[in-house]
Amino acid sequence: MFNPNNELNLSSLLSTIKCKLGKGYGNERSQLKATLKEYINIEHLKSFLNDRIDLINFYKKDFKKISKHKISTSQPDDDLLNYIMERTYDIRCKIVHTKSIEADENMEILLLILLFS
Repeated sequence: MFNPNNELNLSSLLSTIKCKLGKGYGNERSQLKATLKEYINIEHLKSFLNDRIDLINFYKKDFKKISKHKISTSQPDDDLLNYIMERTYDIRCKIVHTKSIEADENMEILLLILLFS
C-alpha cells in the first residue's frame, strides 16, 4: 500500500519513474519551472514588484543586462512564470559557466540581489 507521507514509498516511486525516463526527471528548465511554480505566489510577486517602482523600471528598461527575458507584471501568470524561469536559468548559466574574471578583463560582473519578502 502506497503512503505519500512515507519517504521509502516516495523514493521507490521516484526510482521507478527515473528508470523509465532515463537520466533524470525532465530537463533543467522543466525542473526549474516546476520548482518556481511550487514556491512563487504570482499574485504576491506582482504586488511586491508593483510596490517597487525601481524594480519595475529596471525590468522594463535594463532587463537585457542580465538576460533577454523581460519581466512585466502585466503578463499573464503563466507567461510571467516562464520569463522568471528563463531569466533565472540565464543567470544560473552565467554563474556556472563563468571560468574566471581574470580570463577576460572585459567580462561583465554579475551582481545578484536576493529579495525576500
